[in-house]
Amino acid sequence: MAVRESVIEEVAEDAVSSSAPLGRRVHRWWWGGLLRTLVAGLVLVAGLALPMVAPRSAHAVPPGTYAYVANASGNPGTVSVVDTVTNTVVVAIPVGSGPVGVAVSPDGTRVYVTDFSGSTVSVVDTATNTVVATVPVGSGPFGLAVLPDGTRVYVTNRFDGTVSVIDTATDTVVATVPVGDVPLGVAIAVVPQQVAPALRLTKLTPGGTFTRGGQGTYTLTVTNTGDEPTDGSTVNVSDTLPAGLTSISFSGTGWTCALTPLSCTRSDVLDPGESYPPLRLTVSIARNTPNQITNSATVTGGGTTGVSTATNTTTITKQPKPRPPHHDRPDQGKPGMPGHGKPGQDRPNHGHRPGHGGHGLRVA
Repeated sequence: MAVRESVIEEVAEDAVSSSAPLGRRVHRWWWGGLLRTLVAGLVLVAGLALPMVAPRSAHAVPPGTYAYVANASGNPGTVSVVDTVTNTVVVAIPVGSGPVGVAVSPDGTRVYVTDFSGSTVSVVDTATNTVVATVPVGSGPFGLAVLPDGTRVYVTNRFDGTVSVIDTATDTVVATVPVGDVPLGVAIAVVPQQVAPALRLTKLTPGGTFTRGGQGTYTLTVTNTGDEPTDGSTVNVSDTLPAGLTSISFSGTGWTCALTPLSCTRSDVLDPGESYPPLRLTVSIARNTPNQITNSATVTGGGTTGVSTATNTTTITKQPKPRPPHHDRPDQGKPGMPGHGKPGQDRPNHGHRPGHGGHGLRVA
C-alpha cells in the first residue's frame, strides 16, 4: 500500500506544481485523498460506501450461447469463441499446441480442448475464457467426451491406442484404458434400465414324496419380480405331467383352468412384488411310476417378454403291503386260562387217571 500511495503522490506532484497557489495545493491534496480511497477498494458517493468491482478478464464475454472452435494451426493454437446470436468471433483463446477436439461440461462452466501436438488437454473457464489447467494425457490426444454428471472426461490418444480418464474435480488423469489402434472419436451413452414386468413361477410339492397307487398335489405360484405391473393381457400357466401321473383337478382363486390341455389363465393386473393366489394341481400316481419323476410348468404373458419355467423332482415310494389277518382263537395264549388254551389240557385230573403210572389205588 505504501508503494501505491507513493506512486499516486508522484502523479499528483506532476499534475500540480508545488509552487502553485495555496488553493491549488489544497485541491491537489483533495485529489490525492480520493485516489488513496480508490486504492483501498471503496468509492465514497453521496455518503455511501460502495465496493469496487474487480476488472473483468480481457477474454470475458457476456452470458449467452457460444460455440467454441479449435484452430489447429499456430503454436500455441487457439479456440475461437463465436457468439451464436451475431455469428461473430468475440474472442480467441490461446491454448496448447495443435488443438483438435472440443467438449463442454454439462453446466457450461468448462471447455475441454485436446492439444494434439502437445499431448495435453487445456481446461478453459468459460466465465473468463482463460485456460485454468493443463492436463498431461497420452500421445496425440484427439477426441473427448464428458460424462452427463460432469465428473469425468474421456480422451482418445491416437498414437498410444488408449483412452485417458480425467477427474474434473482435480484435473488429473485417474485411469488409462487400453483400446484398439488409432482411437479417434469417443461418445458417452447412458443405457436406460429395461423397465417391464417379469413373472416367475415356483412349484412346490407338499409332503415331499408321492406314493404309487395314491394321489399327490402340486402347488404353483406366479410372482411379479419385475419393475412394472403386468399390462392386463392374459397370463397363462401350463403344466406338462411326466409318465405315471394323471391330472385329477387343477384350480385356484381367480384362475380359469382346464385339464386338457393342462393349463390355467387370468388377466388381472399384478403389481411388482405381488403374487397371484396359488394353483393346486392334484394328480393320481400309477403303480408302475418310476422311483423319481420330474414335472415342469411354464408361465407366459402379462406383458413379459420371456418364459419362466419351474421344475420339480419328486420321489415316488411303494405303497405298503397290507398285513395278513390275525387267525388265533380269542383265548389262545392268554395267561390264567385253563391249560393256556392248548387242546386236551383243560380236562380235570389230567395226568392222574386211576391205574396210570402205578401210583393209583388197587381195587380188590
